[in-house]
Amino acid sequence: MKSTTVRCLALAIAAALLTGGCAPDGVYQEARISDVGGFVDPTRRLEPPGGLPYCAEEALRWRYDEAEEVLRLADARVPLACCGERTLTLERVDSLIEITERDRPRPGRCDTSCVFDFAVTLPAMAPGPQVVRLLRDVSDAQGGPVLVWQGELDLHGQTGGSITLDSKPAPGCWEHKPRRPRFLLR
Repeated sequence: MKSTTVRCLALAIAAALLTGGCAPDGVYQEARISDVGGFVDPTRRLEPPGGLPYCAEEALRWRYDEAEEVLRLADARVPLACCGERTLTLERVDSLIEITERDRPRPGRCDTSCVFDFAVTLPAMAPGPQVVRLLRDVSDAQGGPVLVWQGELDLHGQTGGSITLDSKPAPGCWEHKPRRPRFLLR
């Protein structure tokens, strides 16, 4: 967990430096990758209230705050090998946003499948059409990055949406249950 957090933080810092840091209101470009099982907090994966259960589909979700000009994207329930090393890169050129989710084997690969969430926050996104290209690169698979989805999001007057990427059940997926507070009895 620490190595994933540190790697994501390093990527977020590098991306912020390369893209000019932060927006005038202090919102930084940010990339996050969950631990095994996805983000526990459903707001991190932009889960809508009353939406489908987490394990029902892999979905690319987005939220846009027009007043702040901030776009948030989350790829929820991404099936990958449990014992890989995941990274996320983000390139932004004019109205093109390219997100690459990478999965590399640590020493060896396991046969167990788990799910993960990938999320990015992009400041300084003016209203209007934006092309999003989502790629997945499992480095020990043949052929390099694979196009998962490409399409246009019209941010003018829109606050969000969801695109189903895969509706097949994912092995290694479980629903998050609200945690009950634990009390220490003395």
